[in-house]
Amino acid sequence: MKILQVCPRYYPDVGGVEEHVRNISERLVKKYDVTVFTTDPSGKLPKQEVINGVEIRRFKSWAPNEAYYFSRELKEYLIKDSDSFDIVHTHNYHAFPALYVAQVKGRSKLIFAPHYHGKGHGFLRNLLHVPYKFLGKIILTRADKIVCVSNYEKNLIAN
Repeated sequence: MKILQVCPRYYPDVGGVEEHVRNISERLVKKYDVTVFTTDPSGKLPKQEVINGVEIRRFKSWAPNEAYYFSRELKEYLIKDSDSFDIVHTHNYHAFPALYVAQVKGRSKLIFAPHYHGKGHGFLRNLLHVPYKFLGKIILTRADKIVCVSNYEKNLIAN
């Protein structure tokens, strides 16, 4: 089985989602073929490498104030390649890579882990949550499964 993880950032970047995806990927790669598609706004990390058995592909992105992670390159690659995976597991409601996965969803099963906390970090990001709810709904409705990391998150998503 081929599994694709899609997240805005991945190891060696540090954060909750990054660590979550890394842990899942390193466990799954013991039984399955696992690839991570992520972004690199710095342009300093290798475009492709294998860490602890997990293949990582990094795509150019623009991330103003370390947010959103816009990447035309990632979306174009997903259009061409996402159907070659049995499962596409995307992470983080608060960034565009999950939206890209939902927009190009083909025959692969789509699992979505929102890591949603109900609001943005700061005034502007809170304002942007209002129009983004329309886009977030696209992700939620196209997902075959939604995996929340807590009951609190599940209740936020349900509302």
